[in-house]
Amino acid sequence: MNLIDNLFRNKHHLLLTVLFAIFIVFDFKVPEQFADLIDSIIGKAVVILSALALLTVNPIVGAMALIASYVLITRSQYSSSSGLVKNYVPSEETKYNEMMFYKLPQKTVEEEIIDNMLPNVATDALDEPAFKPVQEKLHSAAKI
Repeated sequence: MNLIDNLFRNKHHLLLTVLFAIFIVFDFKVPEQFADLIDSIIGKAVVILSALALLTVNPIVGAMALIASYVLITRSQYSSSSGLVKNYVPSEETKYNEMMFYKLPQKTVEEEIIDNMLPNVATDALDEPAFKPVQEKLHSAAKI
């Protein structure tokens, strides 16, 4: 009860707690430029350290700040350009797995036809053909 009384005595802490609660409850979009700053490692560290600093001032304000910082980091991941790339551009492993799914391990039609063909049997003795080739007039063409 002492924490809540202390919260109502300091109007700044009460206002900050109400603002954090509004940010947590309502789905505010984080601007893309701001989300790009927060989506980096340094931005996340600054947000978490500021929430931890508020935890030392007042435990209720600090708890709300930790929840609001978590919400801010997750919302900025979906709003930043790097977060969009992570979510919507497939990785190389995903692309490889999709290609392996479409790769058919079965034989193709051409392979089946070649497997079903009769083998070629070469004869050593060439028989004389039953016909004699006749060459027509050449009309000034060269002989073959």
